[in-house]
Amino acid sequence: MTNRWAFLVGVNRYSDPNFGTLKFCVNDVLALEQILTQLGYQVVCLHDELDTDNRLFPTRDNVEARLIELCQAVQPDDLVWVHFACHGTRAEKESKKKEPVLITQDTQLTLLNQRALSVAEVERHMRDSGGNKLVLSLDACHSGVDIGRDLTDPEFIKNVYDLAEGFALIAASTAEQTALEWQQVQHGVFTYYLLEGLSGKADRNGKKMVTVDDLKNHVLDALRRWNVKHGGIQEPTARTEGLGDIILADYRGDIRKAVVINSLPVVELVKSPLTPTQRSHLEQELKEQQQEYDYRNQEIEFLSNSEKIDDLRPQERFRLTQQIAEAKQKRERAAKRMEELEKELNL
Repeated sequence: MTNRWAFLVGVNRYSDPNFGTLKFCVNDVLALEQILTQLGYQVVCLHDELDTDNRLFPTRDNVEARLIELCQAVQPDDLVWVHFACHGTRAEKESKKKEPVLITQDTQLTLLNQRALSVAEVERHMRDSGGNKLVLSLDACHSGVDIGRDLTDPEFIKNVYDLAEGFALIAASTAEQTALEWQQVQHGVFTYYLLEGLSGKADRNGKKMVTVDDLKNHVLDALRRWNVKHGGIQEPTARTEGLGDIILADYRGDIRKAVVINSLPVVELVKSPLTPTQRSHLEQELKEQQQEYDYRNQEIEFLSNSEKIDDLRPQERFRLTQQIAEAKQKRERAAKRMEELEKELNL
């Protein structure tokens, strides 16, 4: 696996009062961002506690644009994990039948059928990325897999974790249920147990890794126990395709120490010393990222000086400004990755 990418969206408050305020969606994605960053993911996190003019503020357009940008950076052997914590419902989209949709900060109820972001659209963007390890988790109402469908688990093949590929969807509830929030821990119930499983509790066989199947089973078991204790009715659902079992958290070669922060289990990793081969690979990647950064600097300078932007026709001006913006985003990604690599090499 080359890179691990995470795309997180949390929305508590909505511009349309028809969608009630939620309490803990932002907590969910900020906690996920923390643990996934520790696990080596490159994380893009959108939530509504940011300024409204921030490109990571979770409007419909921002969510889709940032997801497309991330997917364009994905390489064939990369892992992409997308997680939504927000309202969800069902709307009539192109298929003319009710399908699960996600409510972004600016979704309007009167335009639900036309403008709501469907789960199918999110899945399509993920598949278009070309990555062969795709995971979508949804802590939203009515986002589950339809119970009436005939689901078949992927064939489990022993010792192929590292080669696993495919698509997995894990939803907080069935298509007929509501995803619940948990006041005591200030998280969504589903996301709380997702985080707990990632911290290592889902690894019940001592593999030193947590896979999609591990996490699915852990959340399912924990939620059933929660339902009994709290009187809730929330049953997570899943759909998986492909071969093997995708690794989400890999602790092999690391010393793992679980700690609790604000009632939430979080993992701390104490890295083992780099082997000469690992150091060589990291140094090579750092060199490549430096070349990418320098190239994007040159590209931005060339595009900015190639023409007087104000003299261009509107369509040409728009195209040029888009090219400059894309080059700046790629330069930012290279700079961020260089910083991560330098930290790893200096540990």
